[in-house]
Amino acid sequence: MRKLLVLLSIAALFGSCTKYKDGPTISFRSAEKRLTGKWKIESITLNDADVTAAYQSAGLDIFPYSIYRDWSSQYYIGIADTDANVIAKSNLKISHKKDVISFCMVAEETYAAVASAIFAQISALNVQTDWEILRLKNDELWIKTKLETNNYEIKFKLIADYSDY
Repeated sequence: MRKLLVLLSIAALFGSCTKYKDGPTISFRSAEKRLTGKWKIESITLNDADVTAAYQSAGLDIFPYSIYRDWSSQYYIGIADTDANVIAKSNLKISHKKDVISFCMVAEETYAAVASAIFAQISALNVQTDWEILRLKNDELWIKTKLETNNYEIKFKLIADYSDY
């Protein structure tokens, strides 16, 4: 009986300590290691409407997003083309609680037209914005933000893990 009570207490403790609204409940990798990688957009929601098809039909789904750390331990987020040329990038700030990321993408001059097309679809990317992390698994990243009267939610799927680089 005592063992059952201890197990139930531990389960309740872990169940109530979820950092992210949509999970995971527990992870043995740090938030920074789970964030670091090359990501593909799986879905985009704008004001509770799925706008993923418009993003895909504009041909923008071929551009991966990368979150990485440089030699000085500063984090960055960037969008690249299929040849790994940077289209837009930003410093990435991770909150102390690891539940919010902040950034403002700036287009590289050579790729301004492509970046403008991406920003037209997701205008919150190139405005200094705090994104709440809803889910941060080893292979999934879900974030949301509010910009003016618009609510954005983006779900990413990991395509390459950079945590060991």
